[in-house]
Amino acid sequence: MSIKTYTLDEPQFPQNPRLYLDIPYAIKNGHILNLHIIEPATPTASNPHFPLIMFTPSKDFSHTNLEMFFSPLMQLARYGFVIALVETRYLPNTHFPEQTKDINTATRYMLNHAYQYHIDPYRYFSWGLNSGAYSSLLAAWTAHIQKFNDEDVHTQSLRFKGCISFNPLIDLTPEPESKKLQTALLKYFDTTNLAEFNLLNYVGKKELPNNLIFQVEAAASHKTDYSKKFVNYLEKSTDLSSIYTMLAANELNDGFFTPYTIDIIVNFLKDNL
Repeated sequence: MSIKTYTLDEPQFPQNPRLYLDIPYAIKNGHILNLHIIEPATPTASNPHFPLIMFTPSKDFSHTNLEMFFSPLMQLARYGFVIALVETRYLPNTHFPEQTKDINTATRYMLNHAYQYHIDPYRYFSWGLNSGAYSSLLAAWTAHIQKFNDEDVHTQSLRFKGCISFNPLIDLTPEPESKKLQTALLKYFDTTNLAEFNLLNYVGKKELPNNLIFQVEAAASHKTDYSKKFVNYLEKSTDLSSIYTMLAANELNDGFFTPYTIDIIVNFLKDNL
């Protein structure tokens, strides 16, 4: 029996994103906080600089398994984005607004290492899921306010280009169906008066970065006076914000990461560079 032999002339330049795991960006309250960084393929003959996305998936302000997000985010990185998955402090060892502070600290770390990871330090976005979306929105909207930063906002200022939110906690006041979420909210905000922590309490007259929001059907159908006020505020304070309702998605499946939603996200990012 003969052996068939072949010759392949395949391209030798880098084609696949690089993944850097467990990169420590800070130590807070005795805990090492890590980043997992996805870098697009970088041609050796050039030195490109890519926009940065800070992605914070946190469910109920608790520890969240990040493994399910690597595959879709590596697909997104192929469009030319550096993506950093952010580990933040989580319950029961954190309180408001520490998760937002961690996002800002992680963002500054990435910008300080822009050359190492081929980042354009002037183009960066926040992106979060559930409670991580709440904290990411707050980070993007209030990065100039010292209360939400551990670093000096005057010497290390931040200005996010935009924010993406997967099922954000917009109105904290209705009693949620999930008792686990209700317990988490009371612990994180350390109060029973949750209304004072609604997002619009922390924005002034300053123009906001644009927002892309994906919400599940239940959130879309349960409109409160506050959620309507939130939408009206986005219309007045941003140039280009959009809200999509996902009929079958939740935070624990891939409904937020379909090819079509990835296209929507990429278009939003490119429109706001």
